[in-house]
Amino acid sequence: MKTLFIFISLLLTFAVFAKEFDGEAIFEKISEKKYSMLKEKVKLTADEEKTLMPILKTYDKKIFDLRMNHLKSGKELFKSKDYDKILKHQKEGLNVEKSTFELRQKEIEEIEKAKIKAETIVKLSRFEMEFMHKFMNKFKERRQKKDKDDDFEDFEDEE
Repeated sequence: MKTLFIFISLLLTFAVFAKEFDGEAIFEKISEKKYSMLKEKVKLTADEEKTLMPILKTYDKKIFDLRMNHLKSGKELFKSKDYDKILKHQKEGLNVEKSTFELRQKEIEEIEKAKIKAETIVKLSRFEMEFMHKFMNKFKERRQKKDKDDDFEDFEDEE
């Protein structure tokens, strides 16, 4: 349940970013920071880095594109009150997340085929969770500074 919440929060994060920036620019900025931190935290050997980085970058890009396409398809729903359309889009989002999990499974299989140690794979997974946690916290801080009241627009009394 906690993982699902993180993924949904991440989708909402990307939705806000998609509203403000070009998707490719977002991906490049996030990726640059992520891979820099990964090299520092996981302490990959030169051979591991040479083998892993293309795999990680390929799957991260596939997942990012999958999510961005979904978010772009629902951009007009951002402030909509058409709850049937919003619900349909949310259900489609769950299918996107299912596809994301499947891509992550394929990524791990490809990493295993590349003869990367289980210890390194586990460290990569833990790093991913830590990175997303930090990313979400930074986003929340940024969002709170930007506009505190905007998040509760739907909860205002309608007369």
